[in-house]
Amino acid sequence: PAALALRELDYRFRALSEFAGQAAQSLALAGLAFAGFGVWSLVGAFLLGQSVTTAMYLRRRLVFGRPTLAFGRIRDVLTYGFRVTGGRLAGFAISVADMATVSWAVGARPAGLYLIAQNVANAPLDKLGSIVTRVTFPAVARLVDDPARARSYFVIANFWLVAVCA
Repeated sequence: PAALALRELDYRFRALSEFAGQAAQSLALAGLAFAGFGVWSLVGAFLLGQSVTTAMYLRRRLVFGRPTLAFGRIRDVLTYGFRVTGGRLAGFAISVADMATVSWAVGARPAGLYLIAQNVANAPLDKLGSIVTRVTFPAVARLVDDPARARSYFVIANFWLVAVCA
């Protein structure tokens, strides 16, 4: 259903669905953590957030098409998949390098505190950034014939990102 919303260029619905999921996840995380669920708060909050987003997509479109398989395109798909997987593995290695270094240098407990502080500091950008990133390209693409207006929206969007996340 998410791919169908993307194909239909219904970015408003997509942004609202993902925002609702992120909001539910954030509220659930705070509630579960304060209720004393510890690290299970992360699991429960993630599952609730994904469930809310999925429910919104499914409520919108419950009809699915018949799956097809074109054997001639499998090589292209596998090549693309290997490239994406390689890029994500490299990104993962880069993202955990600092944590591995901190763990090695100071031990497990300070490294855990470092990780919690890093997650709290990055949470607003992670939540809002993913939504803004998915919506920005199609919004700006519609303004390709009006560069001044595109520039104006870009400045406004960046102002609000910095205002909310800083």
